[in-house]
Amino acid sequence: RSANVRQTLDWPDDRDTPAAIAALVNDAQARQNTEREARLGVDWMFYPVARYYADRAGVPISVHVVDQDAWTGSDYLFVRGGSAAAAGATPVARFPATRSVLVRTTDR
Repeated sequence: RSANVRQTLDWPDDRDTPAAIAALVNDAQARQNTEREARLGVDWMFYPVARYYADRAGVPISVHVVDQDAWTGSDYLFVRGGSAAAAGATPVARFPATRSVLVRTTDR
């Protein structure tokens, strides 16, 4: 007889996605590299919301799903914090609430 409208409008795993896209844009702007499309690899669960916010970011960002163990073709990754794909990459932002991380995989 009741509904948890707050959680159905914003899934728990998606709550940091807007902040991750903003951090990517800030990093790209700080590196003076916002003209070339940034390639963002995400865990499958982040894809729909990441795509939504990337399309509205004001800089060109393509979003694609990456394998847990591979990031080939991505400039940035937004994945779970323990993902092997993020190992050895440069951290841009960490999101403790969702245990996710945004990392830069290239020097763009």
